[in-house]
Formats: sequence, structure tokens, C-alpha cells
Amino acid sequence: MEGYLRLAVLKTLQKAPLAGYSLMQAIEQETGWKPSPGSMYPLLTALVKEELATSRMQGRRRVYALTKHGTAALEHLLEQNRDRLERLASQLRVCSPNHPADKDRRAMLERLSKGEAPFGWLTHDMFEVRRLLLHVAAKNVSESDKRAIRKTIAELAAALRRVG
Repeated sequence: MEGYLRLAVLKTLQKAPLAGYSLMQAIEQETGWKPSPGSMYPLLTALVKEELATSRMQGRRRVYALTKHGTAALEHLLEQNRDRLERLASQLRVCSPNHPADKDRRAMLERLSKGEAPFGWLTHDMFEVRRLLLHVAAKNVSESDKRAIRKTIAELAAALRRVG
């Protein structure tokens, strides 16, 4: 995850200088994944040492900001990311040419190649729904609960079709 964390931190610092804890919260808000302090703070120290970020004390908090070198490193990481995602996209096209979901996959891969969250502002919610669905699917659920869940999913799908 460190490679992903580096990308997420640089991308987040590109928007605004932040303290370490605020960075963890911003990344969680954007992606649905909250990095641990044990991975965040050593990375921030390394970024300062590599001159990709600066740090300064602001009250009792250490605030990190992206440098020009950090912006260049971010662009390089995004380019590497785009190359990997393009290879993945071409493999998906070979595996399922003309599949109805291809347009949606391409849109998601495009977001990822820009260093954005895969489902945009819905990413955190998508991960939570996925987690809950996997949890419920592993349980012995009553028929009435199954019907209620299917009804809720159908209502959600209908609402999304109306919007989209």
C-alpha cells in the first residue's frame, strides 16, 4: 500500500497543505481507506527528506505542503498509474469486448489514472455497501430479510437509473 499511499498523500497535498492526521482523514473521505499513523508519518518524514514536501509547525500541529519537486513526482506517479491502468483496460477489452459495462469501466479507469477515487464522491459509501453485502452474504439470512434487501437494492438501482 505504500506506493498507493505515496500517490494519495501527494495528490491530497496538491489541493492544500495539511497536518498528518488531517491528511489521513482527507484520504479516508476520498477513498474509503484510512491509512494508519504507522505508515503515514514515516512516509511524511521521507517526503520531507526527499524534498517532495515541506513541513512547518502551526501551533501544535506539523503542517505539510507539496514542493515543486513534489508536484513533479506526483505527475510522474500519475503517468505510471495511467500506463498500468491502460494495460489493464486493454486486457479487459480483450476479455470482454463490447460488454455493456465497458463504458463504466473506462470511466472508472480514467478517474483512477488521474489519481482520483474510483467512484468519485461515492467511493467511501461504495466500500461500506460492499463490506456489508459480503458480511450479510456469509450469514444465514431469513427469507423476509432477503426480500427486504433485494427490494432495497432494486429501489436504489431504479433511483440511480433515474439520475443517470
